[in-house]
Amino acid sequence: DVLDTWFSSALWPLSTMGWPNASDHGMEGLLETFNPTSVLSTAREIITLWVSRMVMFNRYFMNGRLPFKDVFVHAVIQDGHGQKMSKSLGNGVDPRDIVRSHGADAMRFVLTQMSTDTQDVRLPVDMICPHTGETFTPEMIRTPAGHMVTAPEQSCPTDPSKKMVTVYGTVSGKADVDEHRPLAGNTSSKFDIGRNFANKLWNATRFALGSLSRADQTPAGPNVSMADAPLVDRWIIARLNGALHSLDDSMNAYQFSSIADSLYDFAWRDYCDWYLESIKPTVQGDARQCQVLLSMTDALLRILHPVMPFVTETLWPNVRACGERGAQGILLPDSEVLASARWPRIDQSVIDHDALEQFARVQDLVGSVRTLRGERNVTIKRRLVMFASPRVVELATASGGVIETLCGLERIAPLSEAVSEESVVITFEGEEVLLGGLIDSGDLDKERARLSKLCEQKRKQISGFEGRLGNEAYVQKAKPELVAETRHMLESSRAELEAAEAALSRLG
Repeated sequence: DVLDTWFSSALWPLSTMGWPNASDHGMEGLLETFNPTSVLSTAREIITLWVSRMVMFNRYFMNGRLPFKDVFVHAVIQDGHGQKMSKSLGNGVDPRDIVRSHGADAMRFVLTQMSTDTQDVRLPVDMICPHTGETFTPEMIRTPAGHMVTAPEQSCPTDPSKKMVTVYGTVSGKADVDEHRPLAGNTSSKFDIGRNFANKLWNATRFALGSLSRADQTPAGPNVSMADAPLVDRWIIARLNGALHSLDDSMNAYQFSSIADSLYDFAWRDYCDWYLESIKPTVQGDARQCQVLLSMTDALLRILHPVMPFVTETLWPNVRACGERGAQGILLPDSEVLASARWPRIDQSVIDHDALEQFARVQDLVGSVRTLRGERNVTIKRRLVMFASPRVVELATASGGVIETLCGLERIAPLSEAVSEESVVITFEGEEVLLGGLIDSGDLDKERARLSKLCEQKRKQISGFEGRLGNEAYVQKAKPELVAETRHMLESSRAELEAAEAALSRLG
């Protein structure tokens, strides 16, 4: 007798838990506990063959009960040529090779980032030379069936006299591995992102721990209040809160690529690029800021742990050694092992939404100054003087020195003290901001060219916004907040054009 394989597979949610006679196998209670289960992960090609049949059989034998609540249909990873990875083509990647070349956490992070729910993803396959350990792009050939595969034998990229055999060479029987021609490993440059991210996390945590060890005061402890904390501390707490909500939403919707993106944005951009850079001059003399730094580092490791468990678990004891984490409204219960640590919890009463808006303004101003420095090849070591209106000076004061630190400023002075011919103009929120110390003799022509280009850019932006607002369909059908934002951007661009034209006029 022959039992159809898909017939027996259809019984999987039942037969694996002792059905129909659980007592005969010592499996009493399993079916009631685990049927239905929460989620089934599968590929789309067996939805009809397997998933639908499990649903039908379970409903038939269990009085209409579904076997699982959700079905996650995952993407299929293809090689760089859009071909499904297979043993016969030798175009797959051995996870052990990736662990050796990039690390387990790097592999986990990139696979999470690639896990979309709508389309297949491509993973370009590179080769590791067994002689030197170098990664290189292998020579490709086309099989009679039309598949792109690696040539059975490859040459060492730095010493062509040394040869190696590819996985395709062995599975096809076209090349044999021996002591002179060892087997080459497969890898992918796609995992470089994960390796760089793991390195960034390691170095950032070491910097944070080093700053805490050198601080004049110990962290203030978990009972400290954030009510009048510096702007950057209130901002990072609000950003963590936003990341937690984004992660929760993505997990509930099985949006794994969004989870990776949220983790990357908070860790690399918010925590490393902005927070750590902002607090360098102040953290060692501020016990409360030390507590925030310690708590944010703790929370960062907690939210990264499900995706990158090894590096975070390794760093965890060093963070615990710095003292209790948390603050009023920020709960980070201690755990000897990070794998069993509670998820961060933040009371919404400590979230400062104004801090988000205010620091976004700081980021815009810092971005403008950094862009100008980059255009003129001026290093951060060269200190500048910023001449600004009272509104911008007020923002700088509220930032607690962040603007001066990140812009590389010697000081911020009233706009009335500026010497126009010796200053470079940037526009910020429709106002002129002058930067002294950028123009050397002979640079006036370059500054005129820069301002002329800026004016042209603003005219194009204004034309685009006016065209959009002049379209009745857009004004009537678009969301009101989107239309309002467009009007605000139009007014801001007009003010910035006026400021740039005035600066250009003063230069003559």
